[in-house]
Amino acid sequence: MNPNNLPTRQTGFSMIEVLITLIVISGSILALTSLQTALQRETTYSAERTEALDIANNELNRLNVVTFANITNDFVDTGGSGLTFCPTSATRTSNSTSYTVTCSVSRRNSVTGAVSGSGDIKLVTVTAAWRPIAAKKDGSGNYLNESVQVSAVFSE
Repeated sequence: MNPNNLPTRQTGFSMIEVLITLIVISGSILALTSLQTALQRETTYSAERTEALDIANNELNRLNVVTFANITNDFVDTGGSGLTFCPTSATRTSNSTSYTVTCSVSRRNSVTGAVSGSGDIKLVTVTAAWRPIAAKKDGSGNYLNESVQVSAVFSE
């Protein structure tokens, strides 16, 4: 007992202080875990999108060795390589993700922004589509696919 009847000074932490501290720390850990998951999902999506752009660009770059007259859908090089250029539909797989590549060729007399010339112009559009690993669903429960498009103009 305190001889002077003065309140004694408390040492240590009260149960309420410890409980509030645990709640704050738990909430912070939960928020950081949620942030890490979101960052990982976005990093994966970014890598998939970059890969899709690379695949589409590679399809366009392959057309640089083809003569203008042969820039058509599904042109097969019979000169030895046997490669199919500008497929109307093909599948490429990279890092366990499957990409559907489609190509369309349209003949134009002129294209806005193209170099003017006397010859014909062909507009080649390559699309690479895929279902992301962390694919979202629409209102009907169907997975949403993503796609990228790359175009180039070829002239005679």
